Amino acid sequence: MSGQLYRLLDRFVTERIEPAVYRARSPLAISAWHAPDEPVPFAEAISNEFVPCATGTAWGKPWGTSWFHLTGTIPAQWADQPGTRTEVLVDLGFTTSQPGFQAEGTVYTSDGVIVKAVEPRNDYVPVHGAPGEEIEFYVEASSNPSFDADWISPNPMGDKATAGTEPLYVLRAMDVALLDPAVTELNQEVWTLAGLMRELPDSLPRRAEILRACEDMLDVLDPDDVAGTATAGRQQLAAVLGSPAYASAHRVHAVGHGHIDSAWLWPTRETARKCARTFSNVLDLMDSDPNLTFACSSAQQYAWVQQHYPELFERAKARVAEGRFITADLLRDRPEGIPEPPVWSGEMYLEYHRSTYTSQHRTKAGNRRSEHLLLERPDDSASLTGTDGGTATVSLRPFQICTLRFHR
Repeated sequence: MSGQLYRLLDRFVTERIEPAVYRARSPLAISAWHAPDEPVPFAEAISNEFVPCATGTAWGKPWGTSWFHLTGTIPAQWADQPGTRTEVLVDLGFTTSQPGFQAEGTVYTSDGVIVKAVEPRNDYVPVHGAPGEEIEFYVEASSNPSFDADWISPNPMGDKATAGTEPLYVLRAMDVALLDPAVTELNQEVWTLAGLMRELPDSLPRRAEILRACEDMLDVLDPDDVAGTATAGRQQLAAVLGSPAYASAHRVHAVGHGHIDSAWLWPTRETARKCARTFSNVLDLMDSDPNLTFACSSAQQYAWVQQHYPELFERAKARVAEGRFITADLLRDRPEGIPEPPVWSGEMYLEYHRSTYTSQHRTKAGNRRSEHLLLERPDDSASLTGTDGGTATVSLRPFQICTLRFHR
C-alpha cells in the first residue's frame, strides 16, 4: 500500500503542486550584448549597444560573457492576488541534473548593484515593486562549458584556444512571475517529509505517522485548486513536521558553506565571479531568514570580492560584524575590514583533490611553513634552510600564499 501511495504522492507533486507554485508568468522584453573576449565591469558593459533578442536564441561561446537587459511591467491585474509576491525567473538554458558546472548569471539593478545570482536550481530574482510598476535588470551571463561527470580527461572545452566559438546554450525564459508562497512552502514540506519517510525503516512508528499525514494532505487538497487549498494541506502536515526526533537522536547544527574551488575547471577570473554569485545569494537569503549563518574561510576569495565587487564586500562585512557571515580560519593577511578569527586551520587540495593528509605531504608541509613564516615575519621576508644546509632569503607574498590554499 505504501508503494502505491508513494507513486500517487510523486504524481500529485509533479502534476499539481509544482505547476501551482507560480500562479502566472509574463515574458519580459530582452536585449543583449555579447562581450568580444574577457569579462568587463558593469559600467562598461551597459555602455555598449544592446540588440533585441528572444527566448529560443542560441547564445554563449565557451568561456564567453553575454549581458542581457530585461525590462517590463508587473501586470496590473496581479493586484487582485493577495498573499503572493513577484519574482523574475531566468533560465539561461540550464540543466537541473547538477547544480553548477554550466551557465551561471549575476543579476544587477539598473544602477549596478548586485541582486543575486541565477543558476540551475536557483533561478529566481526577488522584485520589490507593486503591480503596474516597471522593472529593469541586467544579467551578466557566463557561458561556462559543462563537463558532465568527466572532470579528469583532457577536453578541448577546457581552453578558449581549442573550445571553438559555437554557442553552448539556448535562452529558455526571462519572465516576471507571480509566486504563491503557501504552495511553495507546501511543496518544500512534502519534499522534506517524503525524503525522510523513504529513509526511515518500515518498523518505525514515525514512518507510518508521516505516511498517514501525507495521505490526509492529499484528501484535503483540491487538484483543481491547489492554491486555494494549500493552507489546509499544510495543516495536515504540521504535526509531523513539528514532531521532535527521538530522545536518542543527535542534535545537528547546520552552517551554510559555498564549496568554491579557487582553481579547478575554470580560469581564476571566473572564480572571482563565482565568489560574487555565491556571496550575493547568501546575502539575499540572510535578508529573508534571520537565522541563516554562512561560513567562508578563504582570504583570497574575500580579496577578490573586495577588489572587483566593493559594494558587495561591504554588505558581507556588515553580516560578518553580526556574526552570521563567518570567516572561519582566515590568515592574518585578511582583507581590510574582515575581523581576525581566533584560530586558523583547514585542508588544502590541488586541482585533482589529492593534496590532503599524506598524499601530498611535502606540498602541504611547505604550505603550512609558508603560513607560519607569513605570521612571524612582518617585513614579508624570511631566511630558509634547505635540505643541503644552504640558506636563502625569500620574499613572502601573502595573497600568493592564500591563493595556493585554494580549496576551501
